[in-house]
Amino acid sequence: MAIYYGDGSNSSAGRVVQVVQDTKYDVSSTTSSSFADISGLAVTITPKSSSHKILVTAELKGWAQNSQMGAVRLRRGSTDIYIGSPQDSRERCSGAGWYANGSPTQVMGTMVINYLDSPSTTSSTTYKLRWRRLSNIAWINRTSYDNNDADNCRAVSSITVMEIAA
Repeated sequence: MAIYYGDGSNSSAGRVVQVVQDTKYDVSSTTSSSFADISGLAVTITPKSSSHKILVTAELKGWAQNSQMGAVRLRRGSTDIYIGSPQDSRERCSGAGWYANGSPTQVMGTMVINYLDSPSTTSSTTYKLRWRRLSNIAWINRTSYDNNDADNCRAVSSITVMEIAA
């Protein structure tokens, strides 16, 4: 017996099978020139079918010091995915941002990553975000000013994965 959905179809293709999210409420900084995991921004999902896709959505808020930026890479397991093509000495990343021109120091940027992955597995799979500074220092969920008063704010960042039936 077929199952019919509200749209009249009996296909599960394109339907969301499961959703997993990790949310980072605290503040982190990096002065590293090498990519490292961002604590609090990793999710593990076990796909129900190897033919299903995984939609990864990440939203990061942050700031980098003195007109600089932070670079971010999306990683599945131990492999960086959804990164730019190699070109000379340029950094390969999923996104870079949080540019601030020294003043005002309270500007916080938002970086959004959306990627439809085909992991082709039913094994437990971890997606995470890694980052590095491009120079100086980069922060997540705060600006450089960060005084303890009502004129400053702290933000929240997240990574969400959704298994999509094929």
